[in-house]
Amino acid sequence: MASDWTYHASLTVYDNTVFHNAMDDSYDYYYRPLVVAEQIGNGTNYRFICLAEPKQKGKGSHFAMIAIHKPFHGSGYVTAIDTI
Repeated sequence: MASDWTYHASLTVYDNTVFHNAMDDSYDYYYRPLVVAEQIGNGTNYRFICLAEPKQKGKGSHFAMIAIHKPFHGSGYVTAIDTI
């Protein structure tokens, strides 16, 4: 059973590590995490609100919510990227 979401106004070093380890270079945007919420369940679910800045000219910046699942054992991985 999952717990309620816990929101953090600023990211911890651990939050940053989870985020950067789950992201790779295949995305068209650079994502800079601003705030995070986490939910403990079968591992930890994260929702990062990010500033998305394009890697190529001609695209606009926007905000995005990136969902990451981090199992208790193993690396975290991106489950969704949504423009907000």
